[in-house]
Amino acid sequence: MPDLQSHFPNHKITTFLLTHYFERSSVHWRWPIIHRPGFENCYQTFASGALPPSLEFTGLLAIVCATALQFLPESEEDVCIYSTYDII
Repeated sequence: MPDLQSHFPNHKITTFLLTHYFERSSVHWRWPIIHRPGFENCYQTFASGALPPSLEFTGLLAIVCATALQFLPESEEDVCIYSTYDII
């Protein structure tokens, strides 16, 4: 498997996106289909380079990062809009 880590942003940005996905976006609140502790454990192993990531985990990481990017506020005004979003 080629070095797939080179296709992701640096560790700091990827960690920010993962934190945003799990803690601030409504996606994980509405559809909690990813077990966060297990996912973070796999991510730490991936980030440390101890083991090569599986293709499945790499795909899931790409989906989570892309989904987090979709829900980033574009401006300070957007932060206020998203903070009042009602979770059913």
